Amino acid sequence: MRRTIRSPPSQGVSPPSSRIALMAEGSLRSKTASTVQVSSPVRMRDFSARSPSTSFSAPTMTDLPAPVSPVTPTRPEPSSQTSSSTRARLRIFSRVSMRMGKRGHDGKDLAGINLSRGLDANRCRLMVLAMKWLVLACALMVSGLSQAADPAGRGWMGALEGNWPIQHLSIPGSHDAGALLEPLSGMAKCQNLTISEQLAVGVRFLDIRCRHVGDTFVIHHGPIDQKLTYESVLGTVTTFLKANPRECVILSVKEEYQAEKNSRSFEQTFDSYLAKDAERWWLKPELPKLDQVRGKIVLFRRFPSTSQAKGIDASNWPDNKTFSSGLLRVQDVYQSPNADTKWWSVESMLKEAREGGPNPNTLFVNFTSATGSRMGIPNIPSMSTPMNQKLTAYLMNQPKARYGILVVDFVNEGHCRLIYETNLRKP
Repeated sequence: MRRTIRSPPSQGVSPPSSRIALMAEGSLRSKTASTVQVSSPVRMRDFSARSPSTSFSAPTMTDLPAPVSPVTPTRPEPSSQTSSSTRARLRIFSRVSMRMGKRGHDGKDLAGINLSRGLDANRCRLMVLAMKWLVLACALMVSGLSQAADPAGRGWMGALEGNWPIQHLSIPGSHDAGALLEPLSGMAKCQNLTISEQLAVGVRFLDIRCRHVGDTFVIHHGPIDQKLTYESVLGTVTTFLKANPRECVILSVKEEYQAEKNSRSFEQTFDSYLAKDAERWWLKPELPKLDQVRGKIVLFRRFPSTSQAKGIDASNWPDNKTFSSGLLRVQDVYQSPNADTKWWSVESMLKEAREGGPNPNTLFVNFTSATGSRMGIPNIPSMSTPMNQKLTAYLMNQPKARYGILVVDFVNEGHCRLIYETNLRKP
């Protein structure tokens, strides 16, 4: 009787089940690669809150605003409101998912699975694929969230020692903070973020323009009604300060456009709002230290006061000038022929603030905002875009120092972080 001896299958040929698994793996990898495109990594800093007595640790990396990478139509494009920290998490997740399938020299998969100890290789690969899909699903879910506030942005003042005078700080500010609406593109809108979102990403100087109508204040940019009341602005600021009692907010209040149907003065109407929560305000005509104003609104008054002086007096404000007035040194040249001319005014004030100026107790207020034009028509973004780029490049290459209040159009988390992290130094 003749026996037939079958030789074992060659190690170089995969059994059918193995080939099917490998084909599935390749298919899944190709789908993954076509769905998410990974851009260059975004570097981030940890600006965690500390008690006033704790010294700062030197930051290691910088978080910069970066555009979201283009994606194929298989996934909706993330909202423009998505924060840079969210984009960074997406890139980290994507990078991890690509590396999980690689195998080390010792026979271990980077996911921690040992393939050399008798485990089924195909089963291990499928487990790795499942883990990759789970990571990518998490990344896609995170990337689809609306803008999340940076925890450091909510509490950066709380990380500073209380003996800092506010004039020695670098403070992010928003020009025309309530101007989110416009009848024609480019003519009135100055911000993309609501006031609540601005505070959450680190803004601590709000430029509020109030039209006096019927003994109340409504927010305007020139003649454009922003469908926002001064009372709601105060409510937003108060809510933020209650949740973040170690912060303070400098509120610049200015009368805007034409008064109408009033029985009292602008100051009297302001006082009526003030009386509802007077303890919340810093009204002394002097520059406070941070500990004196934690949890408070610091009045930056751009309207005349006929009664007792209240707040930081900024009522003497020449139009379209760089000037000194009392405790202030201000650059607000908003009519410039081009971005280079405007940047010269901004940079000159930045250098002056950094070097201290003739009086070290001066509060520097530097507006990067200006009105450009396209074909003779006023256009705010035509000036704000190059100005924000110049400001970002400047702060990235300068030492940590006092730069004063920087008042910015279309302010975002990246701008704020670059500004407030210059406070990582001794008072």
